[in-house]
Amino acid sequence: MMQSVENSANQLIENRAWYEHSAASWARWLRAGGQLGEWADNTFTDIQFASQTLDVREGDTVLNLSCGWGRHAIALAHYGLRVIGLDASADLLELARETSEQAAVSITWVHGDLSDLVLEDTVDAVVQFRSNLLDWTEGPAAALHLLDLVHAILKPGGRFLFGTPDWEATPPRQEESQSETPETTELYQHSFDPRSRTVRSHTVVIGRDGSRREYRHRAWHPTVEQVAALLYQADFVIEGQLNDFGYLPYDPSRPGLVWLARKA
Repeated sequence: MMQSVENSANQLIENRAWYEHSAASWARWLRAGGQLGEWADNTFTDIQFASQTLDVREGDTVLNLSCGWGRHAIALAHYGLRVIGLDASADLLELARETSEQAAVSITWVHGDLSDLVLEDTVDAVVQFRSNLLDWTEGPAAALHLLDLVHAILKPGGRFLFGTPDWEATPPRQEESQSETPETTELYQHSFDPRSRTVRSHTVVIGRDGSRREYRHRAWHPTVEQVAALLYQADFVIEGQLNDFGYLPYDPSRPGLVWLARKA
C-alpha cells in the first residue's frame, strides 16, 4: 500500500512537470504572436452554451478548471459572473492575468491543481473546456477522488460541465513523432496499455546547446461507461451527454465527449 501511494505521488510529480513544460511552450508561442485560428473560434458558442446549461446568473461564482491563458474564463466574466481560474501553469496564468487586465475584467487566478484549492465558500458551478479532465488522472481511483473534490466545492444542486470535442472512443495508437523549434528538437513516444487503458508518453527535449531534458506523462483513457459510473459514485446526477458544447445528444459515431452533471 505504501509503495502504491509513493508511486502515485511520483506519477503526479512527473505529470505536472510534463504539463508545465508543455504549457510554457504554449505561452511562448502565444506571446510570439501565434494565432489560434479556428481552434478558438468556438469560444463564444462554448460560453453561451455553458452560461445557459449551468443555470448561473449575474454575480454567481464559476470555477474554471484548467483555465490556461484564460480565453473561456474572461468570456465568462463578461457575462457578469464571478470567475475563479485554476491552472497548474504559472506561465499561462501570467498571460491570463495580462489578458484579463486588457479586457478590463476581474478574475481570481489560482496557480495549482484542485487539491491545492482553498475557497472561502462553495461555488455555483464548475466548468472545464477543451481537455478531458479525467484524462489527467492515472486511473479510476484517482478520477473518483477528483470528482469528489469537485462535488465538495459545489453548492447543492450546482452543475459541473466538462469534456472535449476532440475525444475519441478508439484508444490512441502507439506512435513516434517529433517537432522542431528554433531552440529545440522534441521527440515524442506514445504507447497504450489496453488492460489499464493508460496512455504512456515520453518526451525528450534536445536543445541546440546540447542540453537534454526528459518528461514522462501517464494519462487514463476511460470509456463512456466508466465515466458515467464514476459520476454516479461521486453522487452526481448526469443531465447531459454530448459530443461538444452544444445541444445535440451524444452520438458514439462522432468525435467528442462532454458531460453535464448536477450535484445530488
